[in-house]
Amino acid sequence: MLRLGFAALLAVVGLGAGAAPITLYIERSPTTAELRTLNTGAKHEPAQGALLGAYIDLDSTNTDLYKDSTGINRRMPDAFERQTGRQHATYFFYLGYGRPAPEDWITLLGMQGRVVHIALEPNNGLELVRDDAYLRRLAASLANTKTPILLRFASEMNGDWLAWNGNPELYKEKWRLVTRVMRETAPNVAMVWCPYATPIRNIDAYYPGDEWVDWVGVNIYNVTYFNQNRKTPARQVGPTELLDPIYERYAARKPIMIGEYGATHYSRIEDRSVPEFAIGCIRSLYSALPRRYPRVKAVVYFNTNNMDLAHARNNNYAVTQHPRVLQVYREKIASPWFLSRMPAADAAPMPQPMPLRTDERVSGTITLSSWAPFHQGDLNLRLRVGGRIVFEAPDASGWETRLDTTTLPNGRVSVVAETRNGRRVVSRARGTLLVQN
Repeated sequence: MLRLGFAALLAVVGLGAGAAPITLYIERSPTTAELRTLNTGAKHEPAQGALLGAYIDLDSTNTDLYKDSTGINRRMPDAFERQTGRQHATYFFYLGYGRPAPEDWITLLGMQGRVVHIALEPNNGLELVRDDAYLRRLAASLANTKTPILLRFASEMNGDWLAWNGNPELYKEKWRLVTRVMRETAPNVAMVWCPYATPIRNIDAYYPGDEWVDWVGVNIYNVTYFNQNRKTPARQVGPTELLDPIYERYAARKPIMIGEYGATHYSRIEDRSVPEFAIGCIRSLYSALPRRYPRVKAVVYFNTNNMDLAHARNNNYAVTQHPRVLQVYREKIASPWFLSRMPAADAAPMPQPMPLRTDERVSGTITLSSWAPFHQGDLNLRLRVGGRIVFEAPDASGWETRLDTTTLPNGRVSVVAETRNGRRVVSRARGTLLVQN
């Protein structure tokens, strides 16, 4: 959901710190040892890459509708995918606790080769979550679909804007109950525990324990002002600062899911279009995921114009409603790292951006890249190989370039990437290639 309760966020994310260092990456296949660090073997976890996902049910520009068995109109993915240029591996919908599951809709998405992501919300309070006929029926319905499901139960529990906040012990008790019933009845369901990006101080208190959690998620939104309040500007907060606390705490042992992500391109408080902000955020996040956050195994874009919602009316997140924002989204998700479907269990490892090692052995054509947070200023990028400038980019937040190593002498060659603000070097990364053509 989209409640932005950020009273202490400026202090939480440590704004005002110096520029983050950059890292040089080269595209190559991971070693067997490296692959083991990328995958925990959790249910529905791809060994590499991130399931590409979206929420489209409130995108008013998509008029291709399907009325499910519960009477709710769903937006068909085809129109969205024609606009974005990629099939998406997963779509989510909200389900109020107590409501029946739309078995036909889930089954249809599953027949299309998709993973279904459900945000199950106990809006009337945790006390009504019991081992009763409803919960058993829900689990049986989900099992009947024979579709891989990511069940995000009672997410954003760390936020005081929700009915299930305030009692961590009761929350954990009910989480474990739902998990136990799903595991008994619906083996196709993986449980996703998903706080909001802020506040972070109380997140651990709600964690049910590793044995009860299959995936860990986080919901993230980038806006120009927190809470639509001009006293709390937010342009300086990038998406990765909001991802870092969850990733650092849990990624070593659980696959990470960005359950909801949105970046505003129209701000109601400013009453104007702000596409550069959304473009920077999307470019930065989707460039960072395969490089800095390879344990993020699903990323779901919230393609919604909140200006159409009576209870919100604050920001427009829909990439489909601004041509330049849509173009950047299309460009970033074109990477094969973002998966259009769940890969086969025996799929061969794919090349991915890996940190450049000292004396990296190379031949032929290689792909180099780095990454920097977009919000640290107007940073451009300069890449030197063997002391010669071989590539420059106006935006350091997400770039890559192909280099023909046959143009270089055999032997050790230096590589230097610099982020620059005008003529001033902000950060620098160094590496060496061992050219063997």
